[in-house]
Amino acid sequence: MRRLRALHRLDAAWRPRDIEQREGRILRQGNLNPEVEIYRYVTEGSFDAYMWQTLETKARFIQQVMSGHTSVRTAEDLDGGALTCAKIKAIASGSPAVTEKVKIDTEIRKFDQFRAVHLNHQHSIRWQLRNLPEKIDDARETIEHLHADIATRDAHDGGEFTMTVGNQTFSGKGAREEAGAALARAILSRRDDYPARLWTTFKGFEILSRDKLGAPVPDLFIRGAGTYAAHLNADNPAYNLLRIARLSPAPA
Repeated sequence: MRRLRALHRLDAAWRPRDIEQREGRILRQGNLNPEVEIYRYVTEGSFDAYMWQTLETKARFIQQVMSGHTSVRTAEDLDGGALTCAKIKAIASGSPAVTEKVKIDTEIRKFDQFRAVHLNHQHSIRWQLRNLPEKIDDARETIEHLHADIATRDAHDGGEFTMTVGNQTFSGKGAREEAGAALARAILSRRDDYPARLWTTFKGFEILSRDKLGAPVPDLFIRGAGTYAAHLNADNPAYNLLRIARLSPAPA
């Protein structure tokens, strides 16, 4: 490949990258010839015109996408240029009228698809509009719950840590870790509690768990005016109490 002088192309490739690959064998570093020649042969009134037109369309779309041209909003699927029986018939007939009819039929099918997509979008928008009032009410209720729970948390803020798990109360130094370990043991010992189960209270909030079929650990929740996920960590009991103390703002 170091002494290539000329490239003669007898046919058109199907993809623009095939053209680049072929010409890249001669237009490359290491070729000892300072100038090279590339010849492309086409036959007037033949199938070559269709092939080169298809290549031009594909190359234009690829260039627009790669260059980030902001005026381009849509690009057709490149595989959509595959020959159909109608196109082959039109090309073989040599009649401009037949070719034009096939072109118009193709455009009609394309716009039918655009119409179907538009109708689907309109249906989706109408569905969203019908559900917006309910979503707004849910959002307002969530905000009210958050304000109420923040007030409850602030009212119980400060003071020495204390928590009762089962019949045992934990307070004083190291109580947070001990309470977290006891809570984790109690929850993990009851893996059949598919309805939510209340274990204890903390700073005015209920602490519950609910087993989930196939899950490695049950779900942990904090419930006040609203319900929030706390995430149970079986390997780090102190982390459980940290999550509970922070009261995750994400609704469960």
